Amino acid sequence: MLIKWIVCDVPKNKKVDFSNAQEKWGSLANIDGFLGQIGGWDLNTSSRAGIISFWRDQLSYHKFMDQEHDKIFKEGKQKDTYERILIEIYDKKFNINNYQITKFLKEAKIIRVANCVVKEDKQEHFEKMQKDIWNEEMSKYQEMLAGVFCINDQHKYLIVSLWGSVEAHQLYVERTLPLLVENSKLEDDLIKINGTVLNLDDNWSVI
Repeated sequence: MLIKWIVCDVPKNKKVDFSNAQEKWGSLANIDGFLGQIGGWDLNTSSRAGIISFWRDQLSYHKFMDQEHDKIFKEGKQKDTYERILIEIYDKKFNINNYQITKFLKEAKIIRVANCVVKEDKQEHFEKMQKDIWNEEMSKYQEMLAGVFCINDQHKYLIVSLWGSVEAHQLYVERTLPLLVENSKLEDDLIKINGTVLNLDDNWSVI
């Protein structure tokens, strides 16, 4: 599975225009290999939007980019609605729990995304801690619906989790997250980490 992660910085006076443009991606649903797309506004930075999409494989994604993407993008006139855009492509390495993330896109209210740059000699340890510590503890939360652990060709990692409510996610942040950071010795592995929590907008979903 291929995962596309997009972050846009949007001027406050263009947030409505951006949102309206984001709602025009419905034709993605008809593209071969497309598995779903969700997005919303960053809970901590109100002028920042995040969108994540899921594709069967590299082949189907690149075919879409070559043949369909520009047409949809131009029709939505989205280029004029943001100041900055970051696009990253990842491949799924494993699931966080026993469920496929694309099965829960409709149910999710919150998505948590962590971008991690890991020291080269710590990558094996980082992945082991994710499997042995993080996955087990995160899976104990009933409203942590599903998640994926991803990597790209620059050895960056993306960890994505879907949550059924704001309250469940906040409980995780307060009670569990600090312990996981400590027990996994996360800070020893990292060069850099950026965390994003999105309040999902149903109108942006293409499922």
